Amino acid sequence: MLRSLIPGQVPLCLIDKPAPGTGASLLACVVGTIACGPADKRGREPWVTTALPAAKHELEKTLLAILREQPVLVLFDNVTTVISNPTLMAVLTSDHFALRELGRSELVHVEQRPTVIATGNQLQVDREAARRCIQIHLNAEMEHPENRSVEEFVYPNLLAYVAAHRGALRADIFTIGRAWLRAGRPKPVPSIPALGGFEGWRDALGVILTMLGVRDFLGNQAADNHHGGFVLRQRGNGMNRWRVVPENATPSRTTPSGGETAATRETWAAMRLHMSP
Repeated sequence: MLRSLIPGQVPLCLIDKPAPGTGASLLACVVGTIACGPADKRGREPWVTTALPAAKHELEKTLLAILREQPVLVLFDNVTTVISNPTLMAVLTSDHFALRELGRSELVHVEQRPTVIATGNQLQVDREAARRCIQIHLNAEMEHPENRSVEEFVYPNLLAYVAAHRGALRADIFTIGRAWLRAGRPKPVPSIPALGGFEGWRDALGVILTMLGVRDFLGNQAADNHHGGFVLRQRGNGMNRWRVVPENATPSRTTPSGGETAATRETWAAMRLHMSP
C-alpha cells in the first residue's frame, strides 16, 4: 500500500513453511485483500496468482504477460523449484526491463513496479537469489497443520474478517505511512543490515517497523547451504513472528530500547506524535 512512496524496487517476499496446510497462501491472500480488495463473486482475485515456471522461456513469457498488466501484487503460489532464474533476478532489481516477445525479434520494454510474493514448502534459492529475497517463516509445529480445528483460531474465517474490516486496516496502514512522511522520512537505526538494490525499501520499512516495536528487522536473512543450493532457515526475530491480538487491544506505546541512539529515540517520538489522533 505504501509502494508508491518507496523509490526503487522491493525484494521478493518468500513465505516459507515446513509442511502443507500451514497457511502461507492464506497469509499472501490477506496481504492481497488489504492492498487490492477481496475476490469477486466468481472467486477472481484482483491480484495475479500463478505458478512459477521452471523453464527459462516459459518464465520469460509469464513475466512479460504479468508486467504488461502492471498488477499491484504478484503471487507465485506453491513454488516447488529452486528459485534461481537470472531473468527473474534481474527483473527484481530493475525499474524497467526488456523482454523478447514470443515469435518476434523485437524487445518489449516494461516497467517493474509490482510487489512479488512466493510461497512454498521449504523454499530453496540459489546464492544470487538469496540477496534479493526476504523471508517470512511460518511453523505450526505439527505434522498435519491442515487438520487444526477452527476453534483454535481467533478468526476462523480470516479472509472474511479482513474483507469486512478492510477499510479500518487500510486506515491504520495509511496512518503509519503518514507518520513516517511527516517525520521527514528518517533513516533507520544503523544496526539494520544493508540490502543492496533495495535501499529505499529497507530505509522505509526499517524505520516504520522499529517504531512499531519490531526488533531485529532483516535479522533472519541468513541461509544455510543444503544440497548445493540454499534452504531458507529462520534467523532472528525479523518479519517471521506473527500474533493475533484482540480486536479492542491498545497498541503498545513503549519506546523501543536496546542499543538505539538518542537520534533514533527522537525519530520514534516524532513519528508517534504524528500518529496521535
